[in-house]
Amino acid sequence: MKIFYLCPDVPFPSGGVYVIYKHVRFLREAGYEAYVLHFKKPFKPQWFAYDLPVLYLNDNPPLEPGDAIIIPEGFPEVMKKFASVPLRKIVFALSHSYIFDKLPPGENWNDYNVEAVLTPSPTIRHFVQMSMGIDFVSLIPPGLDATLFYPQKEKELQTVYMGRKDRLGETVHKIILSRRGSASDIPFIKMNDLPLKEYAALLRRSKVYLTASPLEGAHISVLEAMACGCVCVGFHGLGGRDYMVAEGRGQNFILVENMDYIALAEKLEEVLMALKNDPDHFAALSENARLTAATYTEESERRALLDFWRDFTKRG
Repeated sequence: MKIFYLCPDVPFPSGGVYVIYKHVRFLREAGYEAYVLHFKKPFKPQWFAYDLPVLYLNDNPPLEPGDAIIIPEGFPEVMKKFASVPLRKIVFALSHSYIFDKLPPGENWNDYNVEAVLTPSPTIRHFVQMSMGIDFVSLIPPGLDATLFYPQKEKELQTVYMGRKDRLGETVHKIILSRRGSASDIPFIKMNDLPLKEYAALLRRSKVYLTASPLEGAHISVLEAMACGCVCVGFHGLGGRDYMVAEGRGQNFILVENMDYIALAEKLEEVLMALKNDPDHFAALSENARLTAATYTEESERRALLDFWRDFTKRG
């Protein structure tokens, strides 16, 4: 059985694309014949390094009966296209927010002969089981690259956020500037389409990470920021509830109610002022965050993935 991970042709940095490439790497290292399957030749992502075979849906890939194809959750039209093809179908659900965007009303993944679902988040796993009626939903927790995401002793008092995804982040910044308080001179950096190593380096040297996205899956960027020792402030986006602790001795995140960007601006200004007065004000929170992120290792991700494929192969 060959394994084909269908991968969107997105030119900008994407956590989902990166995870797909990691899965294929883990599988090939374990002896599986696995491939990344992009849509149109000659697309290849340029923002991270990899050494993997890449095939293309528009270039007659060697799909044969009994092979497995893994389709991202946001492509029901592709699931429908392959529904009657004698391939084993798996959905990779990285975010709950895309699942119903293009799915025709009244249809679900059972209609497309989907056998199993992979997801990095317990929240998404519950949602898929509840909404699709599919029992074989395997949790593959995200694994962080410890050579990229780690605390740096010297940090700059600046706030970073994902510009492409966190559109409310810019609004929060404008509110703080409009108030013209003591926090208004603290830099805000919008992280737009950075190569992986530059993105990680910026997290390592930044004191504060802002997340203002109300809909997130495993919220991997927050885990990466936690691993880098950032003080993380913002929304849980639903998926972040799996590991964010908002209060008590184990607090690892400064949580604001989802979508309440007014309260978020007020809270972030408080955090920035506290750090301006005392750079170690949130040292205990940052250490709790680092310890939380440290449980998300690439080795645990690899083990969970290989456990799934052993189980899935036996079911065939």
